[in-house]
Amino acid sequence: MLAEAWRKASRQNIVLLTFGQLRNSVSSLQRSLGLLAGIGSELNRGISYRVEETADTGIEDGYQAAKRLFSGKTPPDAIFCVGDLLGLGVLEYLNEQGIACPKQVSVVGGCGNLDGAMQHGSRPFSNHSATIQQPFEPIGKAVVAMLLRCLENGGEPQPASYLPCVSRAGASTTAEENRLLGF
Repeated sequence: MLAEAWRKASRQNIVLLTFGQLRNSVSSLQRSLGLLAGIGSELNRGISYRVEETADTGIEDGYQAAKRLFSGKTPPDAIFCVGDLLGLGVLEYLNEQGIACPKQVSVVGGCGNLDGAMQHGSRPFSNHSATIQQPFEPIGKAVVAMLLRCLENGGEPQPASYLPCVSRAGASTTAEENRLLGF
């Protein structure tokens, strides 16, 4: 959904900003595959996509990643951060460098940890960034139910389930992108 909106909004250089190694994180791998599916047949025919990995999920990690991304030949015009704090670091870098967000680059956080982000209220845009919020309470209930089923079935593995996420508009995406995302 996000990559499709970015594609329709004419974003051409999309980056997934993740922590650790992509191959070691099921959720990051699923995010990557979702972005690729949204880009579809436009991949390498007008839209580029790459993954940038960070050591951790903090604001400074996002800041340093943005510094690397914007020092290259082809800076991104859309960044999906697997964590909101990474996104805040990216936004801080953009602000310091005078890079217009969302006009030049769109940034979306991907965990919905706004409470954690708000603890960094001195950082710019801390309460204005777009995010895809994970449904933490339903996730917790689903995990408990899965564990109970596992115990009831002698320890047999149980099927996984996917829960819908809620998107929240912010100043780090354009009005057109917000409309395309259904914000």
